[in-house]
Amino acid sequence: MGHPSIFPTGATLYDPARAWSGYTLFQATEHGAVLVDMNGAVVREWPELHGFPNKILPGGAILGHSGERDPRYGMQDMLDLIQVDWEGNVTWSFDRYENVSDPGNETRWMARAHHDYQRAGNPVGYYAPGLEPQVEGGNTLILAHTNLVNEAISDKVLLDDTIIEVDWEGNVVWEWRCSDHFEELGFDDAARTALYNNPNMRASGGGMGDWMHINSMSTLGPNRWYDAGDSRFHPDNIIWDARESNIIAIIDKQTGYIVWQLGPDYSTPALKHIGWIIGQHHAHMIPQGLPGAGNILIFDNGGWAGYGAPNPASADGVKNAWRDYSRILEINPVTLDIEWRYSPYEADLPQPTDSYRFYSPYISNMQRLENGNTLINEGSNGRIFEVTRNHEIVWEYVSPFWGKTLNNNMVYRAYRIPYGWIPQLPQPRETPIVPVDVRTLRQPGAAAAGPAQSVVRVAGVKPYSKSADALCLATDNDTLRRSPKLFRVAESAFKTVSASSELEGNGPILLFVGAERCVHCRRLWQLLANEKLIPLTARFDTRYLDADLNTELAGQLGVRGLPTLLVIGHGQAVSRAPALQSVESVGEWLSGVSE
Repeated sequence: MGHPSIFPTGATLYDPARAWSGYTLFQATEHGAVLVDMNGAVVREWPELHGFPNKILPGGAILGHSGERDPRYGMQDMLDLIQVDWEGNVTWSFDRYENVSDPGNETRWMARAHHDYQRAGNPVGYYAPGLEPQVEGGNTLILAHTNLVNEAISDKVLLDDTIIEVDWEGNVVWEWRCSDHFEELGFDDAARTALYNNPNMRASGGGMGDWMHINSMSTLGPNRWYDAGDSRFHPDNIIWDARESNIIAIIDKQTGYIVWQLGPDYSTPALKHIGWIIGQHHAHMIPQGLPGAGNILIFDNGGWAGYGAPNPASADGVKNAWRDYSRILEINPVTLDIEWRYSPYEADLPQPTDSYRFYSPYISNMQRLENGNTLINEGSNGRIFEVTRNHEIVWEYVSPFWGKTLNNNMVYRAYRIPYGWIPQLPQPRETPIVPVDVRTLRQPGAAAAGPAQSVVRVAGVKPYSKSADALCLATDNDTLRRSPKLFRVAESAFKTVSASSELEGNGPILLFVGAERCVHCRRLWQLLANEKLIPLTARFDTRYLDADLNTELAGQLGVRGLPTLLVIGHGQAVSRAPALQSVESVGEWLSGVSE
């Protein structure tokens, strides 16, 4: 497995009719901030303007940093956060978080900012209709660092993550510190032991434990969950994710307590259908006004992360979870259903041999666009691309900027903005880029694609079979490849059954036959939670049969398609719900069979 040594850079394909066109901003490795149009033309550069990340405001102002702390003493600490107008003038800055004295460097105030920040007016830092970030005035949330020792976590110096809110004048008006909430994070005994002994030690400053490594932070903003009365999703509450611990959490802005969380253990019944999230980045709630609003997007990097019991890949239990491909997950935060996914499966890559072709074990991000597409930054490869809801790539760009210290073209984050945010530039001409057929692409001097110069037919040979079993490694079948688990059936509501003997109770049983990979089953499951149906289903002993795991029993019950709702009496199906299911039709059916 590997990448070719020669491949195109810049824009490689573009379908203007299906893409959400605009400018794309990214931080070019060891170069500065770069703004490109849909054909890959660099329309603006800001050399040496650091970006951890860079973000553009309406009107062309850009946010970034003037520099980075001496890495001998700080770990990914940015000196400040600054706002620069279109002409390059610094119009706002913040650095007064910690007064730092490093040997051989002048004592100075630093923001110690890292990984993320958000300007008031917009919760996530990217375009959403009606949620424009403030350009003049407004507070800014900043993800920052501080060093401390907390014996409950480890006896070593920790690089702790903090979130601060600063006003326009540069005053810190609110602060949250991660280590204060260690007991809320849900580490088991094995994880605590591994973390205590090695809190992800880094060499900077004589040694410090980057124990959580929070790499994104944003507010939730207005959302339907809070509007429906769920206080966990107050618009001011803050979602963050921590790469090293595999945790994603929402904190209450007023109390600081964690009110919603995924991880660190994904083997629980509530999370098992999601699969293990590892080393994730840029978890955020899709802003109001965009398709999927209220769901949480996660760049599930894979790679290596987590604390727990030692295993063959981790002798000390640090970075004890591994996976060699990435996923984009869109998760309903209330039901925990997977609403959408992009992974090697959806990219139609052979499993497991080509999984690495969508894989960024560090950095990376994604953005939901106004037309429902998703912009994905596969950061470690410098590949930025836009996919439709049906996983078709309609725009792709490979960064041509290689670093000097690091011999790669990594892109920390990329953001798409509308043309109208940069009124100083004329709207560019959009020219389609048709994908090249790589089977016939040749370098100058190489032989052209074409038939062989000579062919020998061997008598008695048989044609190749159409089977993936020709691979030395086991592959996933088409059902799994195209149908990830989309939701989970709560056993508190529908008890799981796996044998016919479990359907022989005295009272009537309402049996839901489905599969957690089935989008139609998910719709029926959500329908059954309707308040009009709950009193009717409460009359039954409710059970769930997983048709994938119990195909024989499903066949005995006469199930020919999913989902199926049955009323079981003495082990036999006595009534079947109508095929076209709605609250009204299911309610009428339940009322009839329960009389």
